[in-house]
Amino acid sequence: MNKWCSPLLGILLAVPFFVFDASALSESDITSRGAVLIDADTGQVLFDKGMDQRLYPASITKIMTGVLVGENADLRQTLTVSQTAVDIDEPDSASIDLVPGEEMTVDDAMYALMLQSANDAANALAEHVGGAQEAFVAMMNQKCAAIGAKNTHFTNPHGLHDNDHYTTPHDMALITRYALGCPEFMRYFGATAHTIAPTNKHAAPRELTTYQYMLDSESDYYYEAVFGGKIGFTDEARHTMSTVAQRGGRTLICVVMYSGDRQSKYEDTKSLLDFGFDEFVPVTIAKEEFSGFTVPIEQDGSPVGSAAFSSSRDFYALVHNSADAKKIEIVLENPTAFETRDSNITCKAAFAVETPQPNVPTLLGTQPLTAEIELAEEVFAFHQVEIQPEDPVEETAALFKANQMVAVAAGVLCLLLLWALAEARNRAVRRRTQRRLELIRSRNRKFRGSL
Repeated sequence: MNKWCSPLLGILLAVPFFVFDASALSESDITSRGAVLIDADTGQVLFDKGMDQRLYPASITKIMTGVLVGENADLRQTLTVSQTAVDIDEPDSASIDLVPGEEMTVDDAMYALMLQSANDAANALAEHVGGAQEAFVAMMNQKCAAIGAKNTHFTNPHGLHDNDHYTTPHDMALITRYALGCPEFMRYFGATAHTIAPTNKHAAPRELTTYQYMLDSESDYYYEAVFGGKIGFTDEARHTMSTVAQRGGRTLICVVMYSGDRQSKYEDTKSLLDFGFDEFVPVTIAKEEFSGFTVPIEQDGSPVGSAAFSSSRDFYALVHNSADAKKIEIVLENPTAFETRDSNITCKAAFAVETPQPNVPTLLGTQPLTAEIELAEEVFAFHQVEIQPEDPVEETAALFKANQMVAVAAGVLCLLLLWALAEARNRAVRRRTQRRLELIRSRNRKFRGSL
């Protein structure tokens, strides 16, 4: 039997878990126009209020700016501030008053970017990494597309308003989740204070402190589990904030956008983080539960084999404790049979559970499974390349040309063989003639000696 493996299929599964009383968190409890809470480890969405609507991000844009700098620059290098870096349409916006020709380390500029939310530092860093702000913005959009933030488009590295500069709460959560995997960025994402030493253009040190008050232990908004975050504000975007927190081995990402005022964004974020930490139950489904699911394989309507599915890892998700179901269902989109001409076997398997919480998505996540294919020996294997026949006229012409080349080669070979035979015969004749001459000379010498 032939065996072959392919990913992605699921089965229907029942998993019991306990049901708890839960305090409701409704959409009306969150005043921000857009909000999302996700599990950082799996990407599972735990709460959704307009998470896919396009909104202006303001300075939380700088999360992507900082990530790209962290990935592409030596933090110990020195950058030089240009005139274009300090030419900002909104001169009263956040800055550290950089001047053309000023030199500072990338490290100091990163602290200015994340703590002071300095727009001039954002431009200077963008030019240092990309050569020009426009080139750096192209890098930002490419990275967004690569990580799945497909409803995001940036036009600048700082987040000042532009009608074509937008994202969504969910995309911003995906960007923040990606940022968690960049240690060169995270040191600034969770910083609370920094001092920039005097530079060649600035005699006094610059003292920086965070505006993300959930990180500040002296603030009324302090939240002990928070270890990183960035705020933003413009008149058009209103208040925005992206926050990461960890408690009990669980890491959550919360994004709120278009909050009416400063206090609202903190209150919404606290409510969502409490909701995620306090009201979700972890559920693990062992990989052994995924065996025994088989789909037949057919060729021209006749069965020729089967695909047996299994999983190489357990499935993990967070389930809201208001869920009254006693099972988790896996929704499948798969055919009843596969054909041998299919190039691959790909089927979507989505874990889902119903919950009375209206803002908690039923989708828990997806699970890749592996298909072991068994086919009859006489059946061609999957992925076999079908070679199309050549055009008969071209094929005949090619064959005639090939025969001509063979004939010419054979003729040349025959001529070389005849020449070799003739040359060998001539050498033999010359040797015999030489021997006769030597014999005649020898006899003549003897004859003269007898006189």
